[in-house]
Amino acid sequence: MTTLPDQTGSTPGPTAPPVPVPSTSRPFDASVKRLRDDCDALGVGNPVPLRLRVALRRRLQLRQWKRAILGLALLSVGTLAGFTAAQFTVFLVRPDLSFVYQYSQASKDGSIWPQFDEMSPLEQAAAITGLTAVFMWAVFKVVERWSGWQSNIGRRRSQVARVFLARRYAIVRECAEAIHACAVARQHREQRPAHTKKISKRLRAVRRAVLNAHSSRGSVPIFSARRKRLKLHERHVIAALQELEAKLDCSPNDARRELAEALLTIADRYCQGRVGDLLNEAQLTGVPTQRNWEALRYLFAFLLAAGDVIGVAKSGIVPEDAQQIVYALVCGIALVLAFGRQFRRAIDVFSAITGGGGP
Repeated sequence: MTTLPDQTGSTPGPTAPPVPVPSTSRPFDASVKRLRDDCDALGVGNPVPLRLRVALRRRLQLRQWKRAILGLALLSVGTLAGFTAAQFTVFLVRPDLSFVYQYSQASKDGSIWPQFDEMSPLEQAAAITGLTAVFMWAVFKVVERWSGWQSNIGRRRSQVARVFLARRYAIVRECAEAIHACAVARQHREQRPAHTKKISKRLRAVRRAVLNAHSSRGSVPIFSARRKRLKLHERHVIAALQELEAKLDCSPNDARRELAEALLTIADRYCQGRVGDLLNEAQLTGVPTQRNWEALRYLFAFLLAAGDVIGVAKSGIVPEDAQQIVYALVCGIALVLAFGRQFRRAIDVFSAITGGGGP
């Protein structure tokens, strides 16, 4: 076959293959795509807005940072514990080979900082602080030169600040997880009861985040008169979510779709800063307001536990060796009486306050 010339009289050559455009993958694309797929599977008509996707990415990035910091802390503690155990073992087997023994002998001989022992405690603290500052400055300079941060240090600091501001977007992630639970329950029809139970669990986390929306957003002063109206609106939203959740036992398909639409609206309007308009008035009309008795429950549990502990201590019936165990049992019984089936959440809150909870 002959190739016909074009209008200029020249014969065109073979068509070049298209140049592949490099894919610019953004972080946490899988999570954002999962949210979109869940909304499509549930039949949600509204698309996932851009601001909602950005907020979800930032929240997931902050979660990744927290996990990395926790892993680094656990690695440091484990290394220190291993070094201490190794030194203790060496000290038991061969004391003359241990680092502690050698350092103590060198200190007695005066070969390690002989003037340090003659300083006052204030001077010793100042010396240690100065040496630590010089060491950290040197490490920072080495890292800065090695990684080329000198020109981009301002931009990196702004990125770090923006990531830590993502703490306010916890409600966005909770709504995304609840929507995913609805989609999974719709997909797995054979195991629907277990997945429907998972929806209720995710919705409890959403309700706690909604009750704290006016505070987590950071746009309302502590002693502002707006807080009372915002709290009333948040209780209305929680009641509306509970009404939609109750429909899971009547028409589960419609209930899951309506729940996903409501959760998507709540997350989107929260990202816009519309804390006082998380749902439309039509969705809140005729829904009774739910009171938040959580503070009174904590107060009742505290008073009951304190009274029982004082009574047990004054009675003298319990031996001293068993008092700690009895006090823990008394506090646990007080939480069960105050919170009922939700006493595990109260234990999680207390453990987070005392430092024993998870990340």
